[in-house]
Amino acid sequence: GVPVRMGTTVTALSDDGESVEAVFSDGTRGRYSLVVGADGIHSVVRSLAFGEYAPQFAGFANWRAILPRAPSLERMVWMWGKGKSVGVLPVDNGLMYVAGVTREKDATRYPQERLVALFRERFASFGGILPEVLSMADQAPWLYTVMEEVKLAPPWHKGRIVLVGDAAHAACPFWAQGAAMAMEDAVALAQSLESAPVEKALPAWMVRRHERCLYVQEGSLETGRLTHRDEESNEPTFFPPPARAAIAAQFHERELKMAEPF
Repeated sequence: GVPVRMGTTVTALSDDGESVEAVFSDGTRGRYSLVVGADGIHSVVRSLAFGEYAPQFAGFANWRAILPRAPSLERMVWMWGKGKSVGVLPVDNGLMYVAGVTREKDATRYPQERLVALFRERFASFGGILPEVLSMADQAPWLYTVMEEVKLAPPWHKGRIVLVGDAAHAACPFWAQGAAMAMEDAVALAQSLESAPVEKALPAWMVRRHERCLYVQEGSLETGRLTHRDEESNEPTFFPPPARAAIAAQFHERELKMAEPF
């Protein structure tokens, strides 16, 4: 029963305290008791309600592609080196997923035609299966994504406008919790609105969400920094057993924390 309009975005918001008038890119208007900005890291709703805010570069970038499967790939392989890591995962008998992370000096976006050469350059020192992967790197398009964060100061609501998910608290992906945090936001917001009017529901929702989302954001960034240190002269290698044990222990501790009621 919810109307969905594709190819349309909001261009203006006006909150009079009782409702919000929204103007859309197709020229139509609507008046709503609550506007929820769930429109991602470059949120238009955020810019309209809170002013211009540029996501902050976190110091890392992702390199990703789905390539024809290397003949020698039998199982998932994960390696790390100085300021970088890379995983190669079999998808099926014909494909493999390659996911690299590098520390970067800035948030430069490179043109598509340069990505294969840059990927090969970044991971040229890796051994194992990587030379084989590098030789096949030009057989599919690459996705290069700089990691950015949104650290919007609380509250994430203003009048009858509220931000959820990446629009309010985008985090690095090292904990893989971004989508989970957005869904939690939505569920908790619905619960708050069921039990109180908007002016009371939004502050109550903020109390539930801020500390938890901040824990994920800060923890994910710290994990990225610890696993991609660039001050050491370590040669690329498989994650050694002590590192794997430390990561497993940290993962267990994190999951216990995340399982606590909130």
